[in-house]
Amino acid sequence: MGDTKRCAILDTDFISKLYYTHKDENNRMIYRVLEITDFNFVCHEQTRVELSRHNQAAFHWLDTNSDITVYSDHDLMQLMISLLGGSAYTFYSGMLRRSCDNFSSGFYVQYYSAIDDNNPHAAFQLPRQIVVVDTVEEIHQQDHHYEIDYIDNDTKIH
Repeated sequence: MGDTKRCAILDTDFISKLYYTHKDENNRMIYRVLEITDFNFVCHEQTRVELSRHNQAAFHWLDTNSDITVYSDHDLMQLMISLLGGSAYTFYSGMLRRSCDNFSSGFYVQYYSAIDDNNPHAAFQLPRQIVVVDTVEEIHQQDHHYEIDYIDNDTKIH
């Protein structure tokens, strides 16, 4: 893999529980996790909000920790725009729609339809879903059809 690092997205429960799990104040489980050098650790700004409500100690620790990058929706959208251009809006709204549909049918339309209304690229709905896998063999374990592009010896799966 070289210098490429994987990304580990930490959620509220993970941070909270591993912060509480400790031998002593200087030896918390979350400290051991952050010692893993093959990963970039990130979380969403909503994680900060939830920790501030439910676990003040973990919230203060996260706020002073430079090993975890906290992303806002704006940060994520800018990153997707830099990678996907105008298709970023469509990709984001599709991802959000699928997530909302898993929660409750109609949730997306009720709370997020303004995204489609304000999206200049909404007419260009992409039927493809980006999936990240470690090996080509993992593709065969999935229940979908994929198109595979080979670019610069890196496998990109759509």
